[in-house]
Amino acid sequence: MSHKYLWRILTKPFSLGILRERIEGRIVYHPPIALQHCNSHSHASGSPPQSVLKIEPTFQSHGDLLSMLPAELVESIFSHCDANTLRASGLVCKYWRAITLRHLFTRVVISAAMTFIFVDFLRSDLGRPFREVVRSLSLTENDSSCTPIPESTVKSLSTLLQLSTLKLYIPASTLSRQTRSPYSRVHSPRDLSGFQRNFKAVTNLTLNIYSDTFIEVAELLNSFPTLETLTLSCIVRTDAEKGDSELPVKHVSLPRTLHSVHLPDVGSSAVFLRWLHSHKRKPLISTLTLGGIMTSRFIGPYIQELGKTLECLTMSGLISYQLSRGQLDLSYNTNLRKLTIRSQKSSGEMNFLALSKVGSYVLEEFAFDACDPTRDPGDEKFWPRLDFLLATPQFSKLRQIILTIARDEHHAVEARLPLTASRGILRFRVEPA
Repeated sequence: MSHKYLWRILTKPFSLGILRERIEGRIVYHPPIALQHCNSHSHASGSPPQSVLKIEPTFQSHGDLLSMLPAELVESIFSHCDANTLRASGLVCKYWRAITLRHLFTRVVISAAMTFIFVDFLRSDLGRPFREVVRSLSLTENDSSCTPIPESTVKSLSTLLQLSTLKLYIPASTLSRQTRSPYSRVHSPRDLSGFQRNFKAVTNLTLNIYSDTFIEVAELLNSFPTLETLTLSCIVRTDAEKGDSELPVKHVSLPRTLHSVHLPDVGSSAVFLRWLHSHKRKPLISTLTLGGIMTSRFIGPYIQELGKTLECLTMSGLISYQLSRGQLDLSYNTNLRKLTIRSQKSSGEMNFLALSKVGSYVLEEFAFDACDPTRDPGDEKFWPRLDFLLATPQFSKLRQIILTIARDEHHAVEARLPLTASRGILRFRVEPA
Protein backbone atom coordinates (compact mmCIF):
# COMPACT_ATOMS: atom_id res chain seq x y z
CA MET A 1 0.00 0.00 0.00
CA SER A 2 1.71 3.21 -1.18
CA HIS A 3 1.90 6.52 0.65
CA LYS A 4 -0.43 8.13 -1.87
CA TYR A 5 -3.06 5.42 -1.45
CA LEU A 6 -2.86 5.64 2.34
CA TRP A 7 -3.11 9.42 2.15
CA ARG A 8 -6.28 9.22 0.01
CA ILE A 9 -7.84 6.93 2.63
CA LEU A 10 -6.91 9.14 5.57
CA THR A 11 -8.06 12.41 4.00
CA LYS A 12 -11.49 11.14 3.02
CA PRO A 13 -13.71 12.04 6.00
CA PHE A 14 -16.07 9.12 5.53
CA SER A 15 -13.46 6.44 4.80
CA LEU A 16 -12.66 5.46 8.38
CA GLY A 17 -14.28 2.08 7.81
CA ILE A 18 -11.83 1.47 4.95
CA LEU A 19 -8.97 2.64 7.16
CA ARG A 20 -9.92 0.09 9.79
CA GLU A 21 -10.07 -2.68 7.19
CA ARG A 22 -6.62 -1.78 5.88
CA ILE A 23 -4.73 -1.74 9.16
CA GLU A 24 -6.85 -3.79 11.56
CA GLY A 25 -5.10 -6.98 12.57
CA ARG A 26 -1.70 -5.94 11.18
CA ILE A 27 -0.50 -3.75 14.02
CA VAL A 28 -0.53 -3.90 17.80
CA TYR A 29 -1.65 -0.91 19.83
CA HIS A 30 1.37 0.56 21.61
CA PRO A 31 0.93 4.32 22.01
CA PRO A 32 2.35 6.38 20.57
CA ILE A 33 2.87 4.62 17.23
CA ALA A 34 2.90 5.62 13.61
CA LEU A 35 2.12 4.25 10.20
CA GLN A 36 5.26 4.33 8.11
CA HIS A 37 5.91 3.02 4.64
CA CYS A 38 8.90 0.73 4.35
CA ASN A 39 10.24 -2.20 2.37
CA SER A 40 10.02 -5.53 4.15
CA HIS A 41 12.25 -7.32 1.65
CA SER A 42 15.50 -6.13 0.21
CA HIS A 43 16.21 -6.26 -3.46
CA ALA A 44 19.14 -8.55 -2.72
CA SER A 45 16.78 -11.30 -1.65
CA GLY A 46 15.35 -11.51 -5.12
CA SER A 47 11.82 -10.95 -3.88
CA PRO A 48 9.86 -7.94 -5.10
CA PRO A 49 9.58 -5.09 -2.58
CA GLN A 50 6.32 -5.00 -0.64
CA SER A 51 4.64 -2.18 1.21
CA VAL A 52 3.84 -2.95 4.83
CA LEU A 53 2.92 -1.05 7.98
CA LYS A 54 5.74 -0.60 10.45
CA ILE A 55 5.34 0.36 14.10
CA GLU A 56 7.46 3.31 15.17
CA PRO A 57 7.59 5.29 18.43
CA THR A 58 6.74 8.57 16.69
CA PHE A 59 3.95 9.93 14.53
CA GLN A 60 5.03 10.53 10.95
CA SER A 61 1.86 10.24 8.86
CA HIS A 62 0.90 13.74 7.77
CA GLY A 63 -0.05 14.89 11.26
CA ASP A 64 0.05 18.59 10.39
CA LEU A 65 -2.19 18.18 7.36
CA LEU A 66 -4.69 15.99 9.18
CA SER A 67 -4.98 18.51 11.99
CA MET A 68 -6.19 21.06 9.43
CA LEU A 69 -9.49 19.23 8.98
CA PRO A 70 -12.37 21.12 10.63
CA ALA A 71 -12.70 20.09 14.28
CA GLU A 72 -16.50 19.89 14.00
CA LEU A 73 -16.20 17.49 11.07
CA VAL A 74 -13.72 15.24 12.86
CA GLU A 75 -15.83 15.17 16.03
CA SER A 76 -18.96 14.34 14.05
CA ILE A 77 -17.26 11.48 12.24
CA PHE A 78 -15.69 9.95 15.34
CA SER A 79 -18.94 10.13 17.28
CA HIS A 80 -20.41 7.60 14.81
CA CYS A 81 -17.45 5.19 14.77
CA ASP A 82 -17.29 1.83 16.49
CA ALA A 83 -14.51 0.90 18.89
CA ASN A 84 -12.33 -0.84 16.30
CA THR A 85 -12.44 2.12 13.93
CA LEU A 86 -11.60 4.50 16.77
CA ARG A 87 -8.59 2.40 17.75
CA ALA A 88 -7.36 2.35 14.16
CA SER A 89 -7.87 6.09 13.74
CA GLY A 90 -5.89 6.77 16.91
CA LEU A 91 -2.79 5.42 15.16
CA VAL A 92 -2.81 8.10 12.47
CA CYS A 93 -1.57 11.19 14.30
CA LYS A 94 -1.37 12.80 17.72
CA TYR A 95 -4.32 15.04 16.92
CA TRP A 96 -6.58 12.11 16.10
CA ARG A 97 -5.21 10.03 18.96
CA ALA A 98 -6.32 12.62 21.51
CA ILE A 99 -9.82 12.71 20.03
CA THR A 100 -10.22 8.94 19.73
CA LEU A 101 -8.94 8.45 23.27
CA ARG A 102 -11.67 10.74 24.52
CA HIS A 103 -14.37 8.93 22.55
CA LEU A 104 -13.15 5.51 23.65
CA PHE A 105 -12.74 6.15 27.35
CA THR A 106 -15.25 8.85 28.23
CA ARG A 107 -17.36 6.16 29.98
CA VAL A 108 -15.74 3.54 32.20
CA VAL A 109 -17.49 0.60 33.89
CA ILE A 110 -15.57 -1.19 36.62
CA SER A 111 -16.38 -3.66 39.37
CA ALA A 112 -15.87 -2.63 42.96
CA ALA A 113 -13.29 -5.36 43.50
CA MET A 114 -11.05 -3.84 40.81
CA THR A 115 -11.18 -0.21 41.93
CA PHE A 116 -7.80 -0.28 43.69
CA ILE A 117 -6.14 -1.58 40.52
CA PHE A 118 -7.84 1.15 38.51
CA VAL A 119 -6.59 3.78 40.97
CA ASP A 120 -3.00 2.49 40.66
CA PHE A 121 -3.32 2.67 36.89
CA LEU A 122 -4.57 6.26 36.99
CA ARG A 123 -1.64 7.27 39.19
CA SER A 124 0.89 5.83 36.75
CA ASP A 125 2.37 7.68 33.78
CA LEU A 126 0.41 5.45 31.42
CA GLY A 127 -2.86 6.41 33.10
CA ARG A 128 -2.28 10.17 33.00
CA PRO A 129 -4.05 10.67 29.63
CA PHE A 130 -7.06 8.74 30.91
CA ARG A 131 -7.48 11.09 33.86
CA GLU A 132 -8.21 13.86 31.40
CA VAL A 133 -10.86 12.04 29.35
CA VAL A 134 -12.92 9.91 31.77
CA ARG A 135 -16.16 11.74 32.53
CA SER A 136 -18.54 8.89 33.41
CA LEU A 137 -17.77 6.17 35.97
CA SER A 138 -19.95 3.16 36.83
CA LEU A 139 -19.08 1.24 39.99
CA THR A 140 -20.74 -2.14 40.35
CA GLU A 141 -20.64 -4.69 43.14
CA ASN A 142 -21.63 -7.87 41.37
CA ASP A 143 -20.92 -10.03 44.39
CA SER A 144 -23.14 -9.18 47.36
CA SER A 145 -20.60 -10.72 49.73
CA CYS A 146 -17.65 -8.64 48.56
CA THR A 147 -15.94 -6.05 50.73
CA PRO A 148 -17.30 -2.50 50.37
CA ILE A 149 -15.19 0.03 48.49
CA PRO A 150 -12.77 1.66 50.97
CA GLU A 151 -13.26 5.35 51.55
CA SER A 152 -9.62 5.99 50.66
CA THR A 153 -10.20 4.45 47.22
CA VAL A 154 -13.34 6.53 46.72
CA LYS A 155 -11.40 9.66 47.66
CA SER A 156 -8.63 8.78 45.21
CA LEU A 157 -11.12 8.32 42.38
CA SER A 158 -12.73 11.63 43.24
CA THR A 159 -9.35 13.39 43.21
CA LEU A 160 -7.89 11.80 40.08
CA LEU A 161 -10.97 11.99 37.85
CA GLN A 162 -13.04 14.96 36.74
CA LEU A 163 -16.38 13.19 36.69
CA SER A 164 -19.69 14.61 35.59
CA THR A 165 -21.57 11.28 35.70
CA LEU A 166 -21.47 8.70 38.49
CA LYS A 167 -23.40 5.42 38.59
CA LEU A 168 -23.47 3.25 41.71
CA TYR A 169 -24.90 -0.24 41.86
CA ILE A 170 -24.39 -1.37 45.44
CA PRO A 171 -26.62 -4.24 46.60
CA ALA A 172 -27.03 -5.34 50.18
CA SER A 173 -24.27 -7.32 51.76
CA THR A 174 -25.26 -10.90 52.51
CA LEU A 175 -24.47 -12.30 55.95
CA SER A 176 -25.23 -15.83 57.03
CA ARG A 177 -23.84 -15.94 60.54
CA GLN A 178 -27.15 -16.73 62.19
CA THR A 179 -27.91 -19.75 60.04
CA ARG A 180 -26.16 -22.25 57.82
CA SER A 181 -29.11 -22.50 55.48
CA PRO A 182 -28.41 -20.83 52.12
CA TYR A 183 -32.11 -19.91 51.87
CA SER A 184 -32.14 -17.92 55.10
CA ARG A 185 -29.82 -14.94 54.98
CA VAL A 186 -29.57 -11.63 56.74
CA HIS A 187 -29.25 -8.61 54.48
CA SER A 188 -27.30 -5.62 55.70
CA PRO A 189 -27.03 -2.21 54.02
CA ARG A 190 -23.72 -0.91 52.72
CA ASP A 191 -21.88 1.96 54.35
CA LEU A 192 -22.34 4.86 51.92
CA SER A 193 -20.67 7.52 54.05
CA GLY A 194 -17.51 7.43 51.91
CA PHE A 195 -19.41 8.76 48.91
CA GLN A 196 -20.87 11.68 50.86
CA ARG A 197 -17.60 13.59 50.97
CA ASN A 198 -16.45 13.06 47.39
CA PHE A 199 -17.40 13.66 43.74
CA LYS A 200 -18.61 17.19 44.43
CA ALA A 201 -18.70 18.11 40.74
CA VAL A 202 -21.02 15.28 39.65
CA THR A 203 -24.09 16.52 37.78
CA ASN A 204 -25.60 13.19 36.68
CA LEU A 205 -26.10 10.54 39.38
CA THR A 206 -27.57 7.03 39.13
CA LEU A 207 -28.14 5.11 42.37
CA ASN A 208 -29.22 1.51 42.64
CA ILE A 209 -28.65 0.77 46.30
CA TYR A 210 -29.95 -1.00 49.38
CA SER A 211 -30.34 1.16 52.47
CA ASP A 212 -31.50 0.82 56.05
CA THR A 213 -33.59 4.01 55.92
CA PHE A 214 -34.33 6.57 53.26
CA ILE A 215 -32.72 9.21 55.46
CA GLU A 216 -29.34 7.70 54.61
CA VAL A 217 -30.16 7.98 50.92
CA ALA A 218 -31.24 11.59 51.42
CA GLU A 219 -27.97 12.41 53.17
CA LEU A 220 -26.06 10.93 50.26
CA LEU A 221 -28.02 12.99 47.72
CA ASN A 222 -27.47 16.09 49.83
CA SER A 223 -23.70 15.72 49.34
CA PHE A 224 -23.84 16.48 45.59
CA PRO A 225 -24.24 20.28 45.46
CA THR A 226 -24.25 20.53 41.64
CA LEU A 227 -26.56 17.60 40.90
CA GLU A 228 -28.79 18.12 37.85
CA THR A 229 -30.07 14.66 36.85
CA LEU A 230 -30.95 11.87 39.29
CA THR A 231 -31.94 8.26 38.61
CA LEU A 232 -32.85 6.59 41.89
CA SER A 233 -33.73 2.97 42.52
CA CYS A 234 -33.36 2.10 46.17
CA ILE A 235 -34.58 -0.68 48.43
CA VAL A 236 -35.43 0.48 51.94
CA ARG A 237 -35.84 -2.06 54.68
CA THR A 238 -39.53 -2.51 55.48
CA ASP A 239 -39.10 -2.23 59.22
CA ALA A 240 -37.41 1.13 58.81
CA GLU A 241 -39.90 2.81 56.47
CA LYS A 242 -42.09 3.88 59.39
CA GLY A 243 -39.25 5.97 60.73
CA ASP A 244 -39.06 7.99 57.53
CA SER A 245 -42.31 9.86 58.15
CA GLU A 246 -40.33 12.76 59.61
CA LEU A 247 -37.42 13.47 57.31
CA PRO A 248 -34.60 15.75 58.54
CA VAL A 249 -35.46 18.64 56.23
CA LYS A 250 -33.51 21.14 58.32
CA HIS A 251 -30.10 19.81 57.35
CA VAL A 252 -30.83 17.46 54.43
CA SER A 253 -32.26 18.78 51.19
CA LEU A 254 -31.99 18.32 47.47
CA PRO A 255 -29.72 20.73 45.58
CA ARG A 256 -31.50 23.56 43.84
CA THR A 257 -29.71 22.69 40.61
CA LEU A 258 -31.68 19.43 40.24
CA HIS A 259 -34.05 19.51 37.25
CA SER A 260 -34.49 15.87 36.08
CA VAL A 261 -35.62 12.99 38.31
CA HIS A 262 -36.15 9.38 37.21
CA LEU A 263 -37.73 6.96 39.70
CA PRO A 264 -38.20 3.56 38.01
CA ASP A 265 -39.73 1.65 40.93
CA VAL A 266 -42.66 2.29 43.23
CA GLY A 267 -40.62 2.32 46.45
CA SER A 268 -38.39 5.11 45.25
CA SER A 269 -41.31 7.08 43.78
CA ALA A 270 -43.42 7.18 46.93
CA VAL A 271 -40.81 8.06 49.53
CA PHE A 272 -38.84 10.42 47.27
CA LEU A 273 -41.90 12.47 46.33
CA ARG A 274 -42.86 12.64 49.99
CA TRP A 275 -39.41 13.96 50.78
CA LEU A 276 -39.59 16.44 47.90
CA HIS A 277 -42.93 17.65 49.24
CA SER A 278 -41.33 18.41 52.62
CA HIS A 279 -38.85 20.89 51.12
CA LYS A 280 -39.42 24.53 51.90
CA ARG A 281 -37.38 25.53 48.85
CA LYS A 282 -38.02 22.89 46.25
CA PRO A 283 -35.79 22.39 43.20
CA LEU A 284 -37.45 23.25 39.90
CA ILE A 285 -38.10 19.80 38.42
CA SER A 286 -38.70 19.94 34.65
CA THR A 287 -38.41 16.20 33.83
CA LEU A 288 -40.02 13.48 35.96
CA THR A 289 -40.21 9.72 35.37
CA LEU A 290 -42.33 7.60 37.70
CA GLY A 291 -42.55 3.82 37.65
CA GLY A 292 -44.95 1.41 39.31
CA ILE A 293 -47.30 4.11 40.51
CA MET A 294 -50.44 1.92 40.53
CA THR A 295 -49.98 1.31 44.27
CA SER A 296 -49.40 4.95 45.17
CA ARG A 297 -52.39 7.04 46.19
CA PHE A 298 -50.79 10.40 46.78
CA ILE A 299 -48.59 10.96 43.75
CA GLY A 300 -51.15 13.26 42.11
CA PRO A 301 -50.77 16.14 44.61
CA TYR A 302 -46.99 16.02 44.33
CA ILE A 303 -47.18 16.32 40.55
CA GLN A 304 -49.56 19.25 40.91
CA GLU A 305 -47.05 21.04 43.13
CA LEU A 306 -44.49 21.01 40.32
CA GLY A 307 -46.83 23.31 38.41
CA LYS A 308 -45.41 25.22 35.46
CA THR A 309 -41.87 23.92 35.90
CA LEU A 310 -42.79 20.39 34.78
CA GLU A 311 -42.18 19.94 31.04
CA CYS A 312 -41.67 16.18 30.55
CA LEU A 313 -43.64 13.54 32.45
CA THR A 314 -43.44 9.75 32.09
CA MET A 315 -45.68 7.45 34.15
CA SER A 316 -45.81 3.66 34.05
CA GLY A 317 -48.06 1.24 35.88
CA LEU A 318 -51.02 3.59 35.71
CA ILE A 319 -54.49 2.08 36.12
CA SER A 320 -57.84 3.54 35.13
CA TYR A 321 -59.38 4.03 38.57
CA GLN A 322 -56.58 6.46 39.49
CA LEU A 323 -57.79 8.69 36.67
CA SER A 324 -61.52 8.13 37.09
CA ARG A 325 -61.34 8.93 40.80
CA GLY A 326 -59.38 12.11 40.26
CA GLN A 327 -56.15 10.89 41.85
CA LEU A 328 -54.15 12.33 38.97
CA ASP A 329 -54.77 15.85 37.71
CA LEU A 330 -52.37 17.53 35.27
CA SER A 331 -54.34 20.74 34.89
CA TYR A 332 -51.80 22.66 36.99
CA ASN A 333 -48.87 21.63 34.81
CA THR A 334 -49.58 24.21 32.13
CA ASN A 335 -46.11 24.05 30.58
CA LEU A 336 -46.14 20.29 29.96
CA ARG A 337 -44.57 19.50 26.58
CA LYS A 338 -44.04 15.73 26.63
CA LEU A 339 -46.35 13.17 28.21
CA THR A 340 -45.81 9.40 28.22
CA ILE A 341 -48.39 7.02 29.70
CA ARG A 342 -47.51 3.35 30.16
CA SER A 343 -50.64 1.78 31.60
CA GLN A 344 -51.05 -1.56 33.28
CA LYS A 345 -53.80 -2.38 30.79
CA SER A 346 -53.86 -0.37 27.60
CA SER A 347 -57.27 0.89 26.49
CA GLY A 348 -58.91 3.78 24.71
CA GLU A 349 -60.60 4.75 27.97
CA MET A 350 -57.26 4.96 29.77
CA ASN A 351 -55.66 7.16 27.13
CA PHE A 352 -58.72 9.41 26.86
CA LEU A 353 -58.92 9.91 30.63
CA ALA A 354 -55.20 10.68 30.87
CA LEU A 355 -55.28 13.24 28.07
CA SER A 356 -58.45 14.86 29.41
CA LYS A 357 -56.58 15.67 32.64
CA VAL A 358 -53.94 17.69 30.78
CA GLY A 359 -54.11 21.47 31.18
CA SER A 360 -51.20 22.36 28.92
CA TYR A 361 -51.73 24.12 25.59
CA VAL A 362 -48.13 23.59 24.50
CA LEU A 363 -48.03 19.77 24.48
CA GLU A 364 -45.71 18.64 21.67
CA GLU A 365 -45.48 14.88 22.21
CA PHE A 366 -47.94 12.33 23.56
CA ALA A 367 -46.90 8.67 23.85
CA PHE A 368 -49.06 5.80 25.04
CA ASP A 369 -49.76 2.09 24.63
CA ALA A 370 -52.44 1.19 22.09
CA CYS A 371 -53.84 -2.29 21.90
CA ASP A 372 -55.97 -3.44 18.96
CA PRO A 373 -59.32 -1.60 19.32
CA THR A 374 -61.16 -4.57 17.84
CA ARG A 375 -60.22 -6.80 20.78
CA ASP A 376 -62.33 -4.93 23.32
CA PRO A 377 -65.77 -3.98 21.94
CA GLY A 378 -66.68 -2.24 25.19
CA ASP A 379 -63.83 0.19 24.63
CA GLU A 380 -65.02 1.20 21.16
CA LYS A 381 -66.76 4.42 22.22
CA PHE A 382 -63.63 5.97 23.72
CA TRP A 383 -61.56 6.00 20.53
CA PRO A 384 -63.77 8.57 18.73
CA ARG A 385 -63.74 10.70 21.88
CA LEU A 386 -59.95 10.50 22.02
CA ASP A 387 -59.72 11.42 18.33
CA PHE A 388 -61.99 14.43 18.83
CA LEU A 389 -60.03 15.55 21.89
CA LEU A 390 -56.76 15.43 19.97
CA ALA A 391 -58.33 17.58 17.25
CA THR A 392 -59.20 20.42 19.64
CA PRO A 393 -57.16 23.68 19.58
CA GLN A 394 -55.59 22.75 22.91
CA PHE A 395 -53.50 20.07 21.19
CA SER A 396 -52.82 21.89 17.94
CA LYS A 397 -49.09 22.08 18.74
CA LEU A 398 -48.67 18.31 18.88
CA ARG A 399 -45.78 17.32 16.63
CA GLN A 400 -46.00 13.59 17.13
CA ILE A 401 -48.13 10.99 18.85
CA ILE A 402 -46.17 7.83 19.56
CA LEU A 403 -48.20 4.66 19.96
CA THR A 404 -46.66 1.41 21.15
CA ILE A 405 -48.49 -1.42 19.43
CA ALA A 406 -48.20 -5.10 18.67
CA ARG A 407 -47.42 -6.18 15.13
CA ASP A 408 -49.85 -5.32 12.32
CA GLU A 409 -52.15 -3.25 14.51
CA HIS A 410 -51.43 0.24 13.21
CA HIS A 411 -54.14 0.04 10.53
CA ALA A 412 -56.79 -0.70 13.16
CA VAL A 413 -55.60 2.21 15.30
CA GLU A 414 -55.50 4.63 12.36
CA ALA A 415 -59.06 3.65 11.44
CA ARG A 416 -60.22 4.67 14.94
CA LEU A 417 -58.31 7.97 14.86
CA PRO A 418 -59.09 9.41 11.40
CA LEU A 419 -58.79 13.10 12.34
CA THR A 420 -55.45 12.58 14.05
CA ALA A 421 -54.15 10.35 11.25
CA SER A 422 -54.95 13.04 8.68
CA ARG A 423 -52.53 15.41 10.43
CA GLY A 424 -49.64 13.03 9.75
CA ILE A 425 -48.38 13.04 13.33
CA LEU A 426 -49.00 9.41 14.26
CA ARG A 427 -45.86 7.38 14.92
CA PHE A 428 -45.93 3.67 15.71
CA ARG A 429 -43.46 1.72 17.78
CA VAL A 430 -43.74 -2.06 17.62
CA GLU A 431 -43.69 -3.68 21.04
CA PRO A 432 -40.90 -6.27 21.31
CA ALA A 433 -42.12 -9.84 21.50
